[in-house]
Amino acid sequence: MKQFFVYFFLIFSVYLYSQEILLHSHNDYLQAFPLKTALEYKANSIEVDVAWFGGEVKVSHFNFALKNKPDLETIYLKKMIEQKDELASVHFLMIDIKSGGEEILLKLNLLIGQYHEIFASRNEIDVSKIKVIISGAVNRKKITENNSLNFLFADGNPKDLDNNINSNLMPLVSANYTSLTKVERLLLIEKAHKQGKKVRFWNTKDTFKSWKKLLELKVDFIGVDNLKKYYRFVSNR
Repeated sequence: MKQFFVYFFLIFSVYLYSQEILLHSHNDYLQAFPLKTALEYKANSIEVDVAWFGGEVKVSHFNFALKNKPDLETIYLKKMIEQKDELASVHFLMIDIKSGGEEILLKLNLLIGQYHEIFASRNEIDVSKIKVIISGAVNRKKITENNSLNFLFADGNPKDLDNNINSNLMPLVSANYTSLTKVERLLLIEKAHKQGKKVRFWNTKDTFKSWKKLLELKVDFIGVDNLKKYYRFVSNR
């Protein structure tokens, strides 16, 4: 019976309303079992916050008290390569940068390149590989213009749509849900889709009501903190 519901959950997430709806595991590192939970619930996108400390990419939402924080390679990259056969549902690894500037970008590009078996490069033709999407406190447009960052892709802001940046380099756009009206959200989605980009809203609530509104908008991603609760939501539908 459990296998049936897991299968149903996956089908629902991919084909709901004849549109691909991607499950975005928001702040996955805050789960009791990071990565394991995201894979168990067949997340399509996994988000991790990182900060720069002593030449290492530390997993943290805050840019302080970083000495004893785990590093990205240990709790994500190494585990992902070890579990590569379980990554079929994962399209994106979103890295939300809290500090580090160009240094952390260069380090991330080097790290991701070492795991090229599962991560896509910009000239990758294997669509099954995972794209590493950079978000947060960096100039995302400059990432797309820097050819040396071959393993990094950009999460755009709504204003980036005015520049019509290549959708391979900037495959999605993220916006603050509460800062927009319903009409503005619909217009944003329409504009992004015309450019071949997907849309994700952040600052949304983990409630059935909120998820229902996102589905009605036909947004591409639904960001979720409580994956078990979302599982109940889709099962009830």
